[in-house]
Amino acid sequence: MRAIIFQTFILAGAAAMCVHASSLNAQESAMDQPPPSLGDAACDADSDITTMVSRYTIDQTIQRLKESLEMAGLSVVAILEQSVAGDKTGAQSRHQETLVIGGDPRARTLLTNATPLVALDLPMKVLVWKDDEPVKVSFKAVECLRQRYALTPQAVKYFAHIEEAAERALR
Repeated sequence: MRAIIFQTFILAGAAAMCVHASSLNAQESAMDQPPPSLGDAACDADSDITTMVSRYTIDQTIQRLKESLEMAGLSVVAILEQSVAGDKTGAQSRHQETLVIGGDPRARTLLTNATPLVALDLPMKVLVWKDDEPVKVSFKAVECLRQRYALTPQAVKYFAHIEEAAERALR
């Protein structure tokens, strides 16, 4: 039952983002940029992810992150507890993991109109997780996203909201 409610929530959120995004005029963007060449990414698996340490519990970290993202003007579309999938399959996760998914539909539209491949990293995701101690917060490194998609400084600001929100949440 929980999975059906969750799937309905995700579909409704995605539909709302699409409807909102399609109503925007993407031509006014200063983010227009030619698509990057496919071999431009200089970041590797070791540097592609930024991880910060939280002094709070997982639940406190998620709540603080959610509030911080909303303060930055981003919508939190979903909060996924990864252990729910394990409950259905019988597999047990060694870690506690929660994925916070969000963004700004208008900026997403402007970014994907300029660089369609950036949709692979949208909506933005933040992983709040704990293997042992302490709780950690991880997300795609802004510099790697800038390099991968040859983003303009204006476009980089959109992704920088995640890093700024995480730093604010972990203070």
